[in-house]
Amino acid sequence: MRTVLIAYQVELSSNSLFYKLAKTIAELGNKVIAVGVKRLSRDSKDDIKVTFTTTELPNVYYVEIPIKMDFAGGFRNSLGVLKYQLAVMREARKRAREVDIFYAIDFLMAIPLLFVAILKKKKLIYHIADNFVDAYKVPRFLKPFFIMIDRTIIRLSSAIVIPHESRITKHLQRYKEKIFIIYNTPEDTISKGIEATELLKRNPSKRLRIAYFGVLTEDRFLRELCEAVFRNNSLELHIGGYGPLESYISEQAKRCERIIFYGKVSYQRVLDIQKNADLLVAMYDPSVPNNRRSCPNKLYEAMMLGKPIVVAKGMGIEDFVVSQNIGFVSKYSIESFEKLIQELLSKDRQFLESIGKNGRKLYEKEYSWEKMKDRIRRVIGESS
Repeated sequence: MRTVLIAYQVELSSNSLFYKLAKTIAELGNKVIAVGVKRLSRDSKDDIKVTFTTTELPNVYYVEIPIKMDFAGGFRNSLGVLKYQLAVMREARKRAREVDIFYAIDFLMAIPLLFVAILKKKKLIYHIADNFVDAYKVPRFLKPFFIMIDRTIIRLSSAIVIPHESRITKHLQRYKEKIFIIYNTPEDTISKGIEATELLKRNPSKRLRIAYFGVLTEDRFLRELCEAVFRNNSLELHIGGYGPLESYISEQAKRCERIIFYGKVSYQRVLDIQKNADLLVAMYDPSVPNNRRSCPNKLYEAMMLGKPIVVAKGMGIEDFVVSQNIGFVSKYSIESFEKLIQELLSKDRQFLESIGKNGRKLYEKEYSWEKMKDRIRRVIGESS
């Protein structure tokens, strides 16, 4: 049995990608040590101790490192990030004798794991979920330095994982023989072949139920979404997650009974709630560079659940959504979004059911997590 140490700067239970990868790698016959972070507020009085525990997942062990950082703090969190990276490096070195493969999700985890992999002569898998320079507020004068480090990690890794074909840059083209595309699609929680129409009939409602679960940041159209729901009695919003806008969303839920705020919940709970929605939303501000190349897991969740989705124009996925007829596109403005919602409210429920059914069929045909499992098996196998 091989041992894979996988690290990501999130909590295991609440992040779909981290959780799915750890679970799947273990199901493929490996022991998994997952190293994650618990973000604490700077004034938190919680005990700052690294914990090592078993999980409900067979052969998955969890190392959680608590760090005091602001969510979405960008470069303000530099000291906290450095402390976390050093803690990850310590844990990786401590367990290196039993580890066969290091699996780093994103740039921040690739740095400490590459160092240990080289030191202990182990293989490293580099999973690029987000482009570091675009996803973080990196000062312009430091960008060339980080790009150089990123390219070094790419060159020295045994395998590169990306979430979509569109992420293959000119530089990555040089390493196409070791690139694997693993879509951030969910496991199938619905029995195969079920019709999307059946799901909606089980949960009849006079209101149009909209759902959003994820990071609660300014670039996710959340203020506009709450305002649109507040102004239209025919809408109901189910929203959850964590981030800088938690207090704002909580206040909106008190302001309007049709806004239901769940806070941070497990990924399985997210899927259960979304099963009862009519429409999912993934509206990312296209003026943010990283959002223009986004491959949101919400898109694949909508497909798996048989739900239509609304995405913002300029995100880079709108052509796919339109061509496959699995959702709708709105400009990143409340006026455009409200106009789209009015159009949807004027149609009967069967219209939304048919769009959701298209997504479900596409999920089964090309994007199921079962298909991604085969790719993960190859990634692990070729890195052994």
